[in-house]
Amino acid sequence: MPADFNFLDRLFERNGFCNLPLNNGFAQTFLTDKNMKKLILTILALGLAAGAFAQNTVDRIQDGTNKTVDKMQAGVQRNDKKLATTAYSPNSLKGGMALGASINYGTEIESVGIGIRYDYMLSNSFRLTPNATFWFKNDHLSSWDINVDVQYLIRLIERLKVYPLAGFTVSHWKRDSHDNIDKWNKTYFGANLGAGIEYDIAPNWLINFDLKYRIIKDYDQLVLGLGFAYRF
Repeated sequence: MPADFNFLDRLFERNGFCNLPLNNGFAQTFLTDKNMKKLILTILALGLAAGAFAQNTVDRIQDGTNKTVDKMQAGVQRNDKKLATTAYSPNSLKGGMALGASINYGTEIESVGIGIRYDYMLSNSFRLTPNATFWFKNDHLSSWDINVDVQYLIRLIERLKVYPLAGFTVSHWKRDSHDNIDKWNKTYFGANLGAGIEYDIAPNWLINFDLKYRIIKDYDQLVLGLGFAYRF
């Protein structure tokens, strides 16, 4: 069906275009040529289509942005929940405390020892660790020691930390003899230097392994320790 352009004629008449002097041939063609009216209709149609496309694009961008924000918020919430329920126990930060035990081996006494420990977090990185070890008798020689160490915790990954340590020790040594000729008791003061590694197996539980060189007159020894602790 041919397009009806009468509304354009009425639009021209309403705005007085038909009363203008049309001496210019191009102006007469512009106001009377139906091909130009088709062009105007095409432009109007393209304008409406462009507006609809732009609105649709804006809606899609807004929808995509909202979905991205929702995903980011969900990720943050999951991460916060994970940190709160895994390695980042509040008791592993400043003011946190722990009690633990260990099994040790001393290279000088050549025996196994049972240890206990208490941890107090001086800050989020520095930990004060008083500890004591009782060494089983070997070749008539027995010993016990009390130590106060300071450890600096370095987190490698979420649950894994390493720590250098330094401290001092009070070490008591005793030798028994069947004939009482070579029987004696001695107490020494010394220093501890070493390093260790620990892993959080649960929010409040950890296991650790450390190497500690105990510097004591006549009885220097390397102490290897494997332990666990509970934070509270």
